[in-house]
Amino acid sequence: MCDNMWVTFHEFGVCQIFKDEEKKLFNDIPHGSGLDGTWIISKRKGYFKLDGDYHAMNGDGYYDGWAEFSIIIPFKDPENFKLHFHGNHSQQLNSKHCLREYLEETMSYWISQTFKTKGETYVRDKNSIQSSEPQSFKRKV
Repeated sequence: MCDNMWVTFHEFGVCQIFKDEEKKLFNDIPHGSGLDGTWIISKRKGYFKLDGDYHAMNGDGYYDGWAEFSIIIPFKDPENFKLHFHGNHSQQLNSKHCLREYLEETMSYWISQTFKTKGETYVRDKNSIQSSEPQSFKRKV
């Protein structure tokens, strides 16, 4: 499993099995500064889905609620990720606290650093174990 206590991997069925090197991608996933919940990571056909929560604070420094969101990271183009907020309350917190800009910037930096360095080790070659998943993490040259 992963050494990071803030990450939970969902492994259901054949397509959900994470290789150790895939789990290592998420060892340094952003945590803190509002990203206080547990990340739930699942592997789907062609992408990773990261479910997270942002713990918003009001102007007086009190917690204002949790904004639930998902990040979709395509295997073939990780930097072209998508951010989705879930439910009316999360949408309201997003509007009130400008969360989209903050989360997109935070995740963009993490994804660019993580998949640029660690992701290059995932380029599939003839020596790697064959998987039912597509040729993931292949970097464009």
